Amino acid sequence: VMIDPCTDEYIDGGLIEFEGPYNPTDDNTIENDEEGFSYYDLEVEYRWYAGVVTDDDEGEGFEWVAVDDSNSENLDIEGLTETTRYVRRVRVVGCNTPFSAESNVVEVMIDPCTDEYIDGGLIEFEGPYNPTDDNTIESDEEGFSYYDLEVEYRWYAGVVTDDDEGEGFEWVAVDDSNSENLDIEGLTETTSYVRRVRVAGCDTPFSAESNVIEVVVDEDDNADNSQFAPTGSVANSSFAVLDIEDYLIYPVPAKIGEEITIDFSSEVDGELGIRLINLNGAIYQTENFNVTAGLNIFRMPIVGLKPGVYLLEVINGHLSNYRRIILTN
Repeated sequence: VMIDPCTDEYIDGGLIEFEGPYNPTDDNTIENDEEGFSYYDLEVEYRWYAGVVTDDDEGEGFEWVAVDDSNSENLDIEGLTETTRYVRRVRVVGCNTPFSAESNVVEVMIDPCTDEYIDGGLIEFEGPYNPTDDNTIESDEEGFSYYDLEVEYRWYAGVVTDDDEGEGFEWVAVDDSNSENLDIEGLTETTSYVRRVRVAGCDTPFSAESNVIEVVVDEDDNADNSQFAPTGSVANSSFAVLDIEDYLIYPVPAKIGEEITIDFSSEVDGELGIRLINLNGAIYQTENFNVTAGLNIFRMPIVGLKPGVYLLEVINGHLSNYRRIILTN
């Protein structure tokens, strides 16, 4: 009676599954649904394979490429930038035959063009606007793709419109503005700007946004602070500028329903304004804190907000310091 336990005829590759969607900022695992096994009840070992599109003289093709160090029922995946297929193959331990008993094939879908995984970064304008000199809105944090792909920029200026339905507002693209920074000139009125980002090569709209900057032209209206300040902002003009060290803000990410802690040292007594805003400048929470000389620890409850990226603005006299805050459930 001939026995060959190594033949794939009597080895089962089992089943695998991926719940998805793929998240480039988190752990991703293709999981075992049914483990592989030998009908001879012998120990088995695994090897995973990724499906790779090839391009040669004969045209576009497809091949399976072994994943290194993948002798496991599950497979952790990371660093994907395009849709990829995976299969798990099995053989009996000790056999020198190919890994040929296969599971099902799982396809991990990737859409690097969606703005869900593109960050618009942060921009700033020191001001005030000077019509006789160079004026530049500068990148404070560059835009980026969570897939680590090259991005491109487009800047937009806020324009007031007037039609039959009355006065309105729209964003108008600035020509030839694929740059982290934007030089501005020729302004005759206060203008808002935003920088939008997309992955290079995508034909999707520029939709991942930075914060909004307002460039104040009339210095009599606002000579000290050209940072976007919507209605309801902290009345910071009465605050003296404090000589304080860098802010320590934690935890990041923070959980909704808990607190954000602002930790810093000050040389003198005074007052700070704290507000939580979204990337378009809408204010959600505002607090004023009395500062004492020495170590200060302030706690700001986070309530009634949705998960996402926000800016925590620390207002020190006429100066504003922005830190990116991620809120999660």
